[in-house]
Amino acid sequence: MTSSFQEELYNDLEYEELKSLTCEKGQVLIDITDDIKDDYKLLELLIKRLSGYVSQIKESQSNN
Repeated sequence: MTSSFQEELYNDLEYEELKSLTCEKGQVLIDITDDIKDDYKLLELLIKRLSGYVSQIKESQSNN
């Protein structure tokens, strides 16, 4: 990370909010992280399912 990027990050309001969450409400931050992990798992399953559909479509088109 460049120093100018770090300066922008430190000046950003969202960073300050995240810092206060980390300091004062660690459990909230953990819960948010768990939600993100759950969303990632759902997204991963969706991608696998869509990949399967694409494979089926390609196979049916190659058979025709």
